[in-house]
Amino acid sequence: MKRLFIVDPSLKDIRGHHYMMTREATRSAQQLGFDVVWLCSEGFSGALDAEKATVAPVFRSSMYDAYISQQQQAKKPDLLTRLKRKLTGRRDAPPPAPMGGFFEDLQSAMAQWEIGPEDRILLHTADGESLPAVARIIRETPLEALPVFHVATPYDPVGVMPKRQVMEGFEQTLEQLKEAGALGRKLFLYAENAYLAEHLSQLWPATVRPLPIPASAPEANACDAARTRLCEKLRLQPDSFLIVSLGSARLEKGFQHIPDIVAHVFERATGDIRFILHASPQIVGRDPKITEAINRLQARPEGQAHLLLEPLSDDDYQDLLLASDVVLLPYGEHEYRVRGSAVVTEALAAGKTIVATANTYPGKAAHTHGGLTADTPASFADAILEVYGARAAFSARAKNERENFVAANSMESYWRRCLDAEREENSSSG
Repeated sequence: MKRLFIVDPSLKDIRGHHYMMTREATRSAQQLGFDVVWLCSEGFSGALDAEKATVAPVFRSSMYDAYISQQQQAKKPDLLTRLKRKLTGRRDAPPPAPMGGFFEDLQSAMAQWEIGPEDRILLHTADGESLPAVARIIRETPLEALPVFHVATPYDPVGVMPKRQVMEGFEQTLEQLKEAGALGRKLFLYAENAYLAEHLSQLWPATVRPLPIPASAPEANACDAARTRLCEKLRLQPDSFLIVSLGSARLEKGFQHIPDIVAHVFERATGDIRFILHASPQIVGRDPKITEAINRLQARPEGQAHLLLEPLSDDDYQDLLLASDVVLLPYGEHEYRVRGSAVVTEALAAGKTIVATANTYPGKAAHTHGGLTADTPASFADAILEVYGARAAFSARAKNERENFVAANSMESYWRRCLDAEREENSSSG
């Protein structure tokens, strides 16, 4: 039986998009006859559905563990550092996130599972530690003994890739792998969207292919049922106009701008408009600016902004998405210029109108699929009110776009794209 090993040190619960990505990649590979093994965090929750895959909790540290360690170091400066700050008025940059032993843990797992040339390894969320680690394994192992690595990233390495301090020299490493005949034979590189793929192909001496996040349309009448449940829970009218944000409240996702967006909307509009804001803390906690934004939203007149301050179950998260009229994405232009976003995929697959920051990947997706873009709180309010004024037309457009989007980015096609990349390279080299 063909084996696929999905590598994700951060896979231990449903937070982030790790579980969703692993689940959908598993389903896609199983449909093509692969046995799937999850090489995941030692802290993997046994409550998660393993999708008939084998679970191997092998990684001692996740991406988030490094963030927590970095934050703890930043919070506890020593006496000399505090004195220096007091005298100079300057603060040093935060310490780099420490490495988590990814190379050693993956190398050990490969030996334990006797992973060899007939196997494949998929990293769907590679970062600045895992990318060089895979390259090192390939460089230090005879090619004929290696599995085929398929490595995808949602991140731009120019300033916004986690653990990117080890990315220096990665281009040279890829040159070495190219000269050794490993690229296109033992290593295939991907990005979560076409814009990022083009960007990385220009940065790196390698072909980087798009590997979009798998998209699945909701079941018939699921949106109506979700709206009924959510409105009953929050005591809203079923025809309320619902603007939602999804996921943890983070600076890079622009949550700190939402109070001003809400203020501009209600300065100009009357009607049953409601913001429902998923504002759970990110794994490393809440930034003070986010806490300030939450306080401002809680001070708004009752009913304008409903705050969901704790992590949601998967069912509650889906209800929030499916009940919405607008998915609000005021993401940072620097952080999300080409960076992938699972929320974008979820919203488009659900047939929802996106209002997103211009000059970002979410903004490009909004523009392409019938949504709107903005670049200031006032212009975000303008866009929301434009959708509100033509609610039926925007809803119909988003639903029409859904069919084509899901067809182009289906779960079934996800792993097939990787196998097609192998065939293309074999054909061209033959």
